[in-house]
Amino acid sequence: MANIELSRLSDGGSGIVRDGSSTLTKNDASAINKLMGELTDGKARALTEADIFIIITQEKLAMVVARDLEENIRNGPKIIGMGTIHWIELPTKVNAYIDDVVVDSNYRGQKIGEKITQELIRIAKLIGAKCIDLTSSPNRTAANKLYQKLGFVKRETNVYRLNL
Repeated sequence: MANIELSRLSDGGSGIVRDGSSTLTKNDASAINKLMGELTDGKARALTEADIFIIITQEKLAMVVARDLEENIRNGPKIIGMGTIHWIELPTKVNAYIDDVVVDSNYRGQKIGEKITQELIRIAKLIGAKCIDLTSSPNRTAANKLYQKLGFVKRETNVYRLNL
């Protein structure tokens, strides 16, 4: 089993993740792009370091990454998993949304996705969210089982999207 550390990916400022914050490195963009490729079957847009910087510096978004401390590449431990949570404050409540939870295929089965998701849930509680929504493709069987194990309930609703 890998020696894993969770942190909030940031531009260098302090995060709200227990284990602290890790600064964006040059190798992080390629690791994140690899993970997004696995999540979307290669259909994700390629992110530059500048793109990731814009994402992680949004005020109401946290990107939690899992790093393999034993896989120490030139600029630090390799990102082998990630997830994001973003939220919106409304007059009646705080809505939170989890997106892009993915673990490198070489590291699956080690409860890394569970640890990432639990950290995202902890952040949601910290910011005062009353619930968390997420979507997961039905073909991501392990992910769907994990979400149900963690207490997420499949909703009976119509989900609509307008492609722009």
